[in-house]
Amino acid sequence: MKPKVNAFCVLVIAVLALTTEAGGLRGEARDSAAAVVGPKLLTDRPRRAANLTVSNPLGGSLEPGGWQMQNGPGLPLLDRPSLESSALHSSADTWNALGPGLNANVHAVAVAGSDVYVGGKFTDAGGDPNTDYIARWDGSAWHSLGPTPLLDDVYAIAVAGADVYVGGRFPNAGGDGSADNIARWDGLAWHALGAGLPGDVQAISVAGGNVYAGGFFTSAGGDTDGAYIARWDGSAWHPLGAIPLNGAVYAIATVGMEVYAGGAFTDASGYGNADYIAYWNGFSWNPLGSGLNASVDAIATAGHFVYAGGYFTNAGGNPSADRIARWDGVIWQPLGTGMGDGAVWALDVEGSEVYAGGSFLAAGGIANTTHVSRWDGASWHSLGTGLLSNVVSVQIEGAQVYIGGAFTTAGGVANANRIARWDATDLSPAWNAVGPGMNNDATVVAVGGQDVYVGGYFTRVDGDLPAYFIGRWDGAGWHALGSGLNGGEPTQIAVVGRSLYVGGDFLAAGGDTAARYVAFWNGSDWDPLGTGVDGYVEAVAVAGSDVYVGGSFCHQRPKIDPLSAVEN
Repeated sequence: MKPKVNAFCVLVIAVLALTTEAGGLRGEARDSAAAVVGPKLLTDRPRRAANLTVSNPLGGSLEPGGWQMQNGPGLPLLDRPSLESSALHSSADTWNALGPGLNANVHAVAVAGSDVYVGGKFTDAGGDPNTDYIARWDGSAWHSLGPTPLLDDVYAIAVAGADVYVGGRFPNAGGDGSADNIARWDGLAWHALGAGLPGDVQAISVAGGNVYAGGFFTSAGGDTDGAYIARWDGSAWHPLGAIPLNGAVYAIATVGMEVYAGGAFTDASGYGNADYIAYWNGFSWNPLGSGLNASVDAIATAGHFVYAGGYFTNAGGNPSADRIARWDGVIWQPLGTGMGDGAVWALDVEGSEVYAGGSFLAAGGIANTTHVSRWDGASWHSLGTGLLSNVVSVQIEGAQVYIGGAFTTAGGVANANRIARWDATDLSPAWNAVGPGMNNDATVVAVGGQDVYVGGYFTRVDGDLPAYFIGRWDGAGWHALGSGLNGGEPTQIAVVGRSLYVGGDFLAAGGDTAARYVAFWNGSDWDPLGTGVDGYVEAVAVAGSDVYVGGSFCHQRPKIDPLSAVEN
């Protein structure tokens, strides 16, 4: 039976894993720069496309946007590229400076691909006079966000796609009189979120189309029920419940529909046990056990675990939970003996590993764990010789950990002024590059037999071999697929024998404009599937003689013409 395509109208929504790192620098007065870190959800990864899953036989693909492929025994493996494109782990288990650093303290760090966004009290980054309070590091240099600098401190940053949400105590971001204390940078200009918020913003987390902000403000959009925490839906501010929290919010983390908040409050919608931490389930506030005995300044999530850091010395009645604890859905658990003094102001989690930063001088009694430490699920470990001053933001990105704070040196590395990167050795030494690779990011990988098909933003593979947006690795070398794609990259590849079904943003394949958004590679040439579809394709799967495609298109084309034979 000849293959046919089942085209249907579907909007595929991709959920972004968002990074929200924020915080006022500890050591300053609570009412002027309170501490906040709102971490990312590490169990999900940013995705450009979604997969359709059908029963076997199946052709499908991976979509590792922004990742690079490397070869190992048996199958190709993937990992994110480092900020230095020459090598992922050129300086493993060491501290590294980001250029000449900054001239004052960092309160917040957020990483998005190769970009590192930093906010704080500084007014100079890499010598750029417009980098006041916020700046972007691209791997080699610092850049301002627009020609008009911010006017006061930044405490929170969250990145969602091309948008960067920033919170703090600044007025009039980018000259917009409504962009007070919170604003959105779209890559070109600053935008207000309604009329802004009437008080310091200490935490930001983004989930779907919602932006959650927490801080010292006592109303949002003119509604006093939106005190201390509120939700922006893209057009208006909304409270979380009819009864506001009774104190400031310093940290926010989102997991699906659930919003976890930590801070100085001791009551959430009448729950007396909601001491310093609570979660919103979309309808009401709920306590986590019997709460904690002092403020929460950082929250991170991994799977069903919720990690909290702060000043507390008791979590749910457990006296061993000093400054850091884990909620497993039922009870609070300590992480070893916790921190013996100070406080935890920053957390991020990768699998079972937890990175903590703050004002503490030791973690679990281990030497050289001053201000920053790593928990491996069983014990605490040092990162080099520790740091000499406070850490207020921690962000994990692959095998690299970015920290921000008040320090001016990290492991003796010069220029580690308030921002530094720790390179960890968590990859197997058996990894190998797949030839010279490609000249830009990969967005999708699919494997068929000994062949590895890769799509992305690249135009060259194997050094200088032209391969527009798609290429094939045969185990020994790279090959182009005809003249490739035109006008955009693929987001999905389904392999059937030596043939491919490809969907994406492209406007033509092999120069054929009928192969719009979806195309068929027969092993030697590109063919259209009918006249294509009228919007980009985000999912492709093959089951028997049927090809299923999904995406943002809303027009079913006429019956697809038969294709050349497909090897099944």
